[in-house]
Amino acid sequence: MFRKNYPWLNSPWVNNINEQNERQNFLSLIDNFVNQKQYIKITLLDWQENGLKEIEGELTSGTLTKDGSSSVRCTGTLSTSVSGTAYSVDDANMDFAINKKIFIEIGIQNKTPYYPNYPIIYFPQGVFFISTFNIASSATGSVNISLQLKDKMAGLNGDVGGVFPATTILDEMDTQLPDGSYATQKVLVLNIINEVVNHIGGELLSNIVIEDVPPRIQRVMQWNGENPLWMREQGNITTGIYYDVSVETPADPEEWVQYRRGDDVGYIFDDFYYTDELVAAPGESVTSILDKLVEYLGNFEYFYDEFGVFHFREIKNYMNTTQASIVEMAYKQYDYLVDITTGKSVFNFSDDKNLINITANPQYGNIKNDFVVQGLRKGTNSDISYPVTYHLAIDYKPRVGNTYRDLFIYKSPTDGLIKAIFPLHVDKLPEVGNFNIFYMLENDTSQCWFWAENNEYIPIEPIKYYSRNEMDEGYVTKDWRTEIYLRGLLARNNGTDASQYYTRLTNNIENNTGIAYPWIDNLFNITKHEKIDVDFYYEELQAFWPEIYDLEKQQFWAEAEDKSLSHTALTQGNYFLDFIDPSTSGMGKFAVNAIGRRTQVISNDKINCLFEPVFPDINFINIDEDNAEELRNECIRVGKPFSQIHGEIFYAFATGGYHNAAFDEIKYQLYVHTNYATTLSLIALPAYYLEPNSRVTINDKSTNTYGDYMISTITLPLGAGNTMSVAASELNMDRYF
Repeated sequence: MFRKNYPWLNSPWVNNINEQNERQNFLSLIDNFVNQKQYIKITLLDWQENGLKEIEGELTSGTLTKDGSSSVRCTGTLSTSVSGTAYSVDDANMDFAINKKIFIEIGIQNKTPYYPNYPIIYFPQGVFFISTFNIASSATGSVNISLQLKDKMAGLNGDVGGVFPATTILDEMDTQLPDGSYATQKVLVLNIINEVVNHIGGELLSNIVIEDVPPRIQRVMQWNGENPLWMREQGNITTGIYYDVSVETPADPEEWVQYRRGDDVGYIFDDFYYTDELVAAPGESVTSILDKLVEYLGNFEYFYDEFGVFHFREIKNYMNTTQASIVEMAYKQYDYLVDITTGKSVFNFSDDKNLINITANPQYGNIKNDFVVQGLRKGTNSDISYPVTYHLAIDYKPRVGNTYRDLFIYKSPTDGLIKAIFPLHVDKLPEVGNFNIFYMLENDTSQCWFWAENNEYIPIEPIKYYSRNEMDEGYVTKDWRTEIYLRGLLARNNGTDASQYYTRLTNNIENNTGIAYPWIDNLFNITKHEKIDVDFYYEELQAFWPEIYDLEKQQFWAEAEDKSLSHTALTQGNYFLDFIDPSTSGMGKFAVNAIGRRTQVISNDKINCLFEPVFPDINFINIDEDNAEELRNECIRVGKPFSQIHGEIFYAFATGGYHNAAFDEIKYQLYVHTNYATTLSLIALPAYYLEPNSRVTINDKSTNTYGDYMISTITLPLGAGNTMSVAASELNMDRYF
């Protein structure tokens, strides 16, 4: 067998810390070898990858290019010189025929005290198909071999094989039931991967490693019953955590949680199958199907490793998305935190060690400080759709607690929402009114007048009117978004722009009435000091703020008496605005008032809610089914809460989990666009064990480049005294505070 033991390579199966330290010290030493004498060892393999013959010699030239963004990760060209006694020129055609594969190792002389039994230290580079082969001899007696190579993914992408000969249904299969009848069953995702790689791609089952794709999962279930579903946790009992479930209104509803039609309510343990249709067309490749599975699963990748083993797994990028609490509407900057776990760097580039040249390219255009995510929420019982908008900015929040006067709070006769207006005081109503203005007679503050579409005035009675009198109670704000809403409304009514030009609103009042109002003068000074572009946010707040916020009680409509918010209200909301304050988050250098407004807008109809819903981690079991006991024992075995329900309730569930939250998308956009996305081009001493999609640490004082980067491509030289080229991209390791 061509696979060998390489004791100097780190292995996840070795738990001896002394051995790990010895390996790390050894690799650190060989990384510093400037004049490395390099060797290549080619092991010829048959089509089943049994070792046939080793060809060993001194490497003369060539390159291996490893690209982490391509399914064919490694390609290359090799030139090597072997002696006439070690290699028979006459057997070249046979050895490198089209039915052969080769396993390549790159070696260097071992000048360290470690592993003395290995004079040459070899590093495996992969199993390859031979794209082209050339051989030539010289008068010196040496034989020169030149190869162009592609790794084994060429056997799945159609270059060598891996093409479907006919239309093939992959997500379903026909089977025979114990009673002799035929049935169609869904196919496990695990089995689809195995089947296409093995049967169509011709890969040996022993060479297929599938990680992070379980045969069974907790499938999210949605309540589709006509009546609300009530659930109550019973706590720990002898068989685990149990939930009571009912479709009847309980006598003590305060002890239960109510879920309505369309809400995600829990899970069932189920086989992990591909829920959509998956059909391969004639001529389609295996990699095309694998790409569809990656899209279905999310953060996954597939590739061939240095031993020619196929891997399908979750991407090991070590990203941990911190979940924000969605029981409050006021988010802090750390709720948007996307953290990259530290301590995962596998290699260090340093200007005093192995780094020869570095070119850094920061991308100013990548910086954004104003994010808008737009989606589309469809109604549960109709085809009506509602726009979903989440707006996040790195901007200063206005101070709350300011007092507003001459404010008219009313219920809109057109849409029923509670709104606010600063009325225009007049001695008498104009003959023709302006539909943007509410008029109030000087001698009657009990109502306002609005010019309606039928060309007549409509009286509007206030819910409450806060008069101009400084001695009377004023409207004191509690939410910073209300501050922006009211300041924008006030500026619009007075024909000014309070945030950009800082026109003294008092002058307008004085010129028109001869009366100055100190509260407006105070507000002018505050607005000028805060330097907030009120008008930019006012238009959207005018349209959406009354929909989610009760301006009379100064609380969100979804707030209960205990000031908590229901998950349904957050999930099904249509709009949310939030700021990350630069002064408390450490992001002042990216603030709107520091570098201007740089807006990133994402429109995606797959985004269908503001926030992910919150529902119990409970598994439902149909007690009427024959396997109910087996499912109950499965829940107990893995420590999952469960509830046993009858079929009439169980069959009112449907597959859920279709919520795609704008909040998650905006966190991702914030993470991506709060760094300069610096790309690096490195020239360094070669490290033959380094792979793309690995995190490395850069230390270069000349360009002030420090931190962790992700390798995208590696070009390895094959020949003595050469250097390797590496392209890497920045990881945003800076935190917001």
